[in-house]
Amino acid sequence: MGQKTNEFCYESFAQSIFVIYFLVLYFYLDYSFSKREKLSSFRINPAKVGDLMMDFAAESRIKEARTLIEQGSIGQGLRKFNTLMASFPQDSRVQLHYALALDQQGMEVEAIPHYQKALQLGMRTEDVRVALICLASSYRNVGRHDAALETIERAVEKYKNDAVVQCFYSLILLDNGQSARAVGMLGHLLLQEAAPQKFTGFEQALHNKFDDFKIHRLPSE
Repeated sequence: MGQKTNEFCYESFAQSIFVIYFLVLYFYLDYSFSKREKLSSFRINPAKVGDLMMDFAAESRIKEARTLIEQGSIGQGLRKFNTLMASFPQDSRVQLHYALALDQQGMEVEAIPHYQKALQLGMRTEDVRVALICLASSYRNVGRHDAALETIERAVEKYKNDAVVQCFYSLILLDNGQSARAVGMLGHLLLQEAAPQKFTGFEQALHNKFDDFKIHRLPSE
């Protein structure tokens, strides 16, 4: 009886050791797999590194071209932008900044296609705002009033409380024979942006007067 008890205890002990070993092995392998899986998520993607390097190169060369123009080397700066266009034809920032450079030199006709291309390629929100305002202004300056109105209304829909957008909108409305709407928009903008105390006692009356123009609502409202 004692011998059988000892054998039973030995078998139980052996089984326990086996179970413990199996559990340790299981958790070790599970941990190792999870760790490798997590580490794999931090692997460097060569394609992304390449894109970042190209972004940095483009940004650096844009700054060089802009600096040349700001320092008076306009021809050299524009030539550098031309080279950039060939190197980064699908970079919206290059398109936008080249358009801005041309615009600053009074070359609106040449700038317009680059604003259009920049918007087509897609940009961050602030760059979209700049491109829409400047494209609308360029259309206005070359006498394309319908295109200017359509473009600035796109900006109004996206940035309806933006004072700069509203100012350009009023100018383009004026060009399109909508002087009442232009005056009303500027009046509401003045009431919105100026210090309230400047209109003490008259603010509501002025709002009502500008409301008479029926233009204080933006296209998206």
